Amino acid sequence: MTTTTNDNLGNNSKRVHTTPFWIAALFAVLLLAAPMLTPSLANAASTSVRVSARILPWLNVTATPLISSYRVDAEAIQRGFIDLPNSLSIQLSTNLRSDIDLSLESFGPERIVVGNGTHSGSDMIRFAALASNMPTTRAVDLRVILPQGIAQGDYPLQLNVSAMNI
Repeated sequence: MTTTTNDNLGNNSKRVHTTPFWIAALFAVLLLAAPMLTPSLANAASTSVRVSARILPWLNVTATPLISSYRVDAEAIQRGFIDLPNSLSIQLSTNLRSDIDLSLESFGPERIVVGNGTHSGSDMIRFAALASNMPTTRAVDLRVILPQGIAQGDYPLQLNVSAMNI
């Protein structure tokens, strides 16, 4: 289809209307592309995604001495030790699923071990594998093994608790 127009200066110009041609061309392209688009759209519903995550292990230990000092008297010196029942509270939470060993270390001249007369005495505390991330708390009996030549008096309870096997 051709249209002749006259502008204000008296010039004639011919213009060809190409709109129907472009519509027909677009329609033809869509018809040819439809078979190629349909499988990709159908496959989009069945696409699988693989996700992987790495969870880092964590451990939170809070050791709270329930006593701050102990008294050494003549009887304790003769015996060589002092039992301190329920003298330490340990709260532990972790995402590990294995046993946790905690080590006790004294900052003083004495040796601190876990247990009292009913236990053999070790400087290790073992927490069995936890079933959840919820904190678990344990009261611990301590035994102070007195060094040779210690004098009678009051001594501070100075402990360090650290995890051994993580």
